[in-house]
Amino acid sequence: MGIDIDANGTEKRNSEFIQKALKRIKKNEEMQGAAMASPDVRTEKVEQIKMQINSGTYKISTEEIAEQLIEEAMEN
Repeated sequence: MGIDIDANGTEKRNSEFIQKALKRIKKNEEMQGAAMASPDVRTEKVEQIKMQINSGTYKISTEEIAEQLIEEAMEN
């Protein structure tokens, strides 16, 4: 059973695209696993925020978010 490739190499490009996508997915999964295993994850804080979101008492400061975005943009 062979793979048909048109004159433009469409099948090859699709295969390369899929392989690259699978590599990105694997890398993201590895990074996510490492982040969850990191001691920096504050489970108490996460649970507290979840409870606030569920109860409708979680407040988001748009000013703080904007300041952090500007800071990060200036660093990069």
